Amino acid sequence: VNTYNKKLTEGNGQRNFLFGLNFWPISHDITKYTTESGQYYTYHPTAYNNPFWLAENNGNYSHVNRFIINQSFTYSLTSNLSIVERLGIDTYTDMREDQVNIGTRGTPKGRMYTSTIRNSQINNDVMLMYNKDFSRDISFNALLGNNINSRLTKQDLLVGTDLNIPDFFDISNSSTVQGYEFDSQIRSYSVFAQANVEYKGMLFLNLSGRNDWSSTLPKDNQSFFYPSVAAGFVFTELPFFSGSKTLPYGKLRASWAQAGNTAPAYNTQQTFTRSNPGDGTRGNINVPTQGQNAFELSNVQANSTLRNELITEIELGGDFRFFGDRLGLDVAVYNKVSNDQILDAPVAPSTGFVTKVVNVGKVVNKGFELSLTATPIKAANGLRWDMQLNYAKNKTTVEELTPGVESIFLYGFTSPQIRADVANGYGVIWGDRLQRTEDGRLLIGNDGLPITASDLGSIGNVQPNWTGGLRNTLSWKGIEVSALFDVRMGGDILNQDLYYSTFYGTAAVTGDRGEVTVWDGVRQTGVDGENKPIYVKNDIPVIKDQTYYQNFYSSNTELFVEDASFVKLRELRISYTVPSTLLSKTPFTAINVSAIGRNLYINSNFSYWDPEGSLGGNGNGQGFYHGVTPGTRSITFGVNFTF
Repeated sequence: VNTYNKKLTEGNGQRNFLFGLNFWPISHDITKYTTESGQYYTYHPTAYNNPFWLAENNGNYSHVNRFIINQSFTYSLTSNLSIVERLGIDTYTDMREDQVNIGTRGTPKGRMYTSTIRNSQINNDVMLMYNKDFSRDISFNALLGNNINSRLTKQDLLVGTDLNIPDFFDISNSSTVQGYEFDSQIRSYSVFAQANVEYKGMLFLNLSGRNDWSSTLPKDNQSFFYPSVAAGFVFTELPFFSGSKTLPYGKLRASWAQAGNTAPAYNTQQTFTRSNPGDGTRGNINVPTQGQNAFELSNVQANSTLRNELITEIELGGDFRFFGDRLGLDVAVYNKVSNDQILDAPVAPSTGFVTKVVNVGKVVNKGFELSLTATPIKAANGLRWDMQLNYAKNKTTVEELTPGVESIFLYGFTSPQIRADVANGYGVIWGDRLQRTEDGRLLIGNDGLPITASDLGSIGNVQPNWTGGLRNTLSWKGIEVSALFDVRMGGDILNQDLYYSTFYGTAAVTGDRGEVTVWDGVRQTGVDGENKPIYVKNDIPVIKDQTYYQNFYSSNTELFVEDASFVKLRELRISYTVPSTLLSKTPFTAINVSAIGRNLYINSNFSYWDPEGSLGGNGNGQGFYHGVTPGTRSITFGVNFTF
C-alpha cells in the first residue's frame, strides 16, 4: 500500500497524518491552530478500525423470549347491562451480549458485557356496560370502568474488560468485572366513564372522563382528571339531501378533549449514582476499587412538587362523500396545547446540579390534515382504480418555558444539540454557526474564510413543512397492483457522518481539492462616524486544500446541516387471488399469491441517500444522522392458503 506521511507544522502545534489508499486514519494527536477567522483544529481520537475487522471480530447480539397473553370475559346481568373483564400480560426476557475482540483499535485488550433485561406488564380492565334504545330515534350506551396497570423492569449487567484469550467471550475471561443493576416499577390506577347518545343516525354526542393515580408523581399530585366531549352532525340525513347522488353522505364534527400524562419513574426523590471520578486526563477510577464502594448525588435535581402533563386539543372537521361514494374528502383542523410538559431544565451550577426535572410552560401545535379517496375507474368488466391521498401540515411553537429559561436541551452533546427554544420552536438543531451581519450576510475574515460565531445558536429545525402520501391500487379479475408513495417536504437533518468523511477526505464534497473559491459575503473594513460597521463585498480567493477542509470546513457544524426532504416508493405490491371456482374440488377456500417490494425508490437531496435515520431513535432526539444502520430495500414473496 502506497502511503503518504506528512508532518504539518503550523501555528502553536503540530499534527502527524498517515493516510493509506483505503483512507482509514492511523493516528493523529491533539493540537490547535488559530487563524484570523478564529478557526481551529480539534482533537479526533485514534480509535478507528477497518470495517472488515469489525464485522469479523466484534458483535452485538440480542436473544428475546416473549409471551403475550390476553383473555376477555363478558357476563350479561340483564338484556341491557353486562360486565366485561379483560386481562393482558406481556412479559419478555432479553439476553444481550456485546463483544469487542482483542486487537480492536481503541480497546486493544478487548471488552465484553452480558445483560439480562426482564420486562413485564400487566393490564386489567373491568367495565360495566349499558345499552338501551329509548325509542326508534334515540339510542344510548354508557360504560363505567376501572383500570389497573403495573410495569416492572429489571436489568442486570456484567461488564468485563481486558480479555485474556482472543475470541473467547466469557465473563470469566475478563481481568476486571463490574456489575450494574437497574430496577423500575410503575403502577397506575384509573376510573373512567363514557356515554354516547345518537338521534336518528344524524346527531351524535360523546362524553367521557378519566381519573388516574400514578405512582411516579408525588403523593400530593398523584391524582389527575381529564374529560372530553365530541359532537357529530350527519347533515345529509336532512330531507333536503334525500336521494342525492352528488353528495350522498356528509358529516361535520367537533371535539374538545384533554389527555393527561404521568412522569418517568424516580424523578420526585433525589437519587444516587455510582461514583466514577476522573480528571479528564488520566482516566477514571472504576468504583468499587480496593474494597471500597462510593455513591454520589445524581447531577439531575429531583422535583418533589412535580405535576402531570396535560394536553388540551380542539378539532373541527368534516367527512364528505360524492358521486355514489366515488369521491371522498376528510378534512380536519386542530389546535393542541401541551401544558406542564416534564423535561430537564438547566439550573445554576451553584446548586450542585446540572439540570432539574421541571414542568415546562406551554407548547402549541396547530395543523391541518386532509385525506382524499377516489375511484376514477369502476368498469363493468371488473377493472377498478382506487386512489388514496393524504396531506398533513403541522406547526409547533414553544410559547413559554420554565421561568428564566428561554431554551431547553432535549438531546445531543455539548455541541451539537437538539433544543426546544422560545424564539425558534421545537426540534431546533443547535451548534457551531457562521457569523452573519444584521441583514443575514456572511461575515468574511481577511483570510477569505467565513468567521465562526463566538457562541452556539440555531442552525436548523427538524420539523418538516408538510408530509403526505399517495396510494394507487389497480385490480382486475383477481389481480391487484398497489403502489404507495411517501413524501416529506422541508425540515433539516445534521449529517455527522458527512462531517467525519469530510475531515478525512472521502466525502464527495472534497473532490474539488485544489480548486479556488470566493465565499459570497462581506468583510468589515472599519466603522463610520456613527460607529456602524462598514462592509465591502468579499473578493479574497481561498484554495480548497487539506487545511481548508480539516481546519475551517470541519469545525463548522452549520455546514453539515442538510435538507431532510424525500419522496419514497414505500411499497409496491402485486398479488393474485385464485378464482374460487377453481378451488371447488380442493380443500382450500382461498389461495393468494403475492410479491411485495419495500423502499424500492427514493428521491432525496440528502448526501447519504435516506434521511429517515436517527442517532437518537424515536423520541425527542430527532435530527442527528450518525452511525445509523442504512435503510434496507426488501422484496418478499408469499403464498396464503385458507382452508
